[in-house]
Amino acid sequence: MKDRILSLLKEKVSRQQWEHWFIDFTVKRIEDTHVIFEVGNLFIKGYIEKKFDKVLRKVLYEVLGQSASYEIVYAQISEENALEPTLPDNIALVRKRPVLITPLNPRYTFDNFVVDEFNQFAYNLLLEAAKRPGSYNPIFIYSEAGMGKTHLVQAYGNYLLENNPDLRFAYLTSETFMNELISKLK
Repeated sequence: MKDRILSLLKEKVSRQQWEHWFIDFTVKRIEDTHVIFEVGNLFIKGYIEKKFDKVLRKVLYEVLGQSASYEIVYAQISEENALEPTLPDNIALVRKRPVLITPLNPRYTFDNFVVDEFNQFAYNLLLEAAKRPGSYNPIFIYSEAGMGKTHLVQAYGNYLLENNPDLRFAYLTSETFMNELISKLK
């Protein structure tokens, strides 16, 4: 029944919507007429609840034969899952190239970052996060201008590229992110 729900949902949304919003969307549990879905991102959870509510209710009605309620829960990444993801045996692994929307400046590294009392916590956090991708998500960095935010974030990206060449990520300025978000919401 879980597979039927997902396959019918896939038919009802566009390919682009499926790949963008539902790629990590799963049916966690079905309890009579209540379905619990799971996503790995709070932003996506909120967006799906807001924009795809009618579609989800229609799919559940068609599959279950009656009106059903649902909820979407956020699957927090456990430390062991973040470090060693498990895949079903029948999935073919595909080598992927990293996604780079804005090129990183290769001169920004952790090695040449000047650590001081005011930025030591941010430095240690990002260095640890770079060593264990997915274990600290999300990370918010805030400070006055000139404190090294850009250097640290780009050092994080450069570290990921160097040590995890198959990892897919995007480096965006806040302006680029907002422009992309607004264009996708239209």
